[in-house]
Amino acid sequence: MQNIICDTNIWYDIANGRKSIEQLSGVHLIGTSVNITEISSTPNLLSNIELVARTVNSMRIHVHEIVISNPIEYLISLFHSDFKPDTNIEMRLLEGFNILKDIDVNSIPAQNVIDAEKQIKEIVNSQREFTNTINEGLLEVKKNIEKHEGIEEHSKLDFIEIWKKYFSDLVLEYSKQYCVKEYELDINSKSWDQLEFFLYTWESYFKNDLEIGKRKFDKNDWGDLFNLVYVYPGSKYWTSERKWNLIFNSNERLRKYNFST
Repeated sequence: MQNIICDTNIWYDIANGRKSIEQLSGVHLIGTSVNITEISSTPNLLSNIELVARTVNSMRIHVHEIVISNPIEYLISLFHSDFKPDTNIEMRLLEGFNILKDIDVNSIPAQNVIDAEKQIKEIVNSQREFTNTINEGLLEVKKNIEKHEGIEEHSKLDFIEIWKKYFSDLVLEYSKQYCVKEYELDINSKSWDQLEFFLYTWESYFKNDLEIGKRKFDKNDWGDLFNLVYVYPGSKYWTSERKWNLIFNSNERLRKYNFST
């Protein structure tokens, strides 16, 4: 049985008939906390709630397993066996899925629609601000590359250890705010072996596509990249997004994890 971690767009494609699960055999489809969060906060809830309901239903019918701990807490759990992720938010969102799959659009109170619209706009604005900040920082990185080592030399550099330190610092800051004690990720731990796809995609995307390439960081990239944390050696990742399929297939290390139909 092949374990396949799914991008959120896979559940939409199944709902729309663009992907046919019936044609697949021997697969074990895995949903994630990122899937749950993205479906629960999509602007489609305002513009096309029927599509969201169908997507929820496609996930409910075809998913074999859901990893409900968020990406940061999942990271902590890989390195610290004593850590128990807090999944209360994800469980509440899943409960909302049960309501959504049977919802009568015409019965939704007007105030609920207003509240949802406000919350989703806040999320979209926050994503936009974060994306702009990242892209402004990348402009400075590009200038420094041109001023110092140059594109060719920069492309040869290995940033994996820097990314390990980045994620360890991210975990530390997160745990200070949301956990009962502080956690860090041991840079020398063998647990990093479980994160090959995750680590090397971050490194390749930022180095080759954002820092010396022509792409800009997109508001959906954060969720897309963190969804890869659930992929481990021997498993596959399934996405419909052309950008990610091109990136995965152009890198020998990443290609072995990519599932395509």
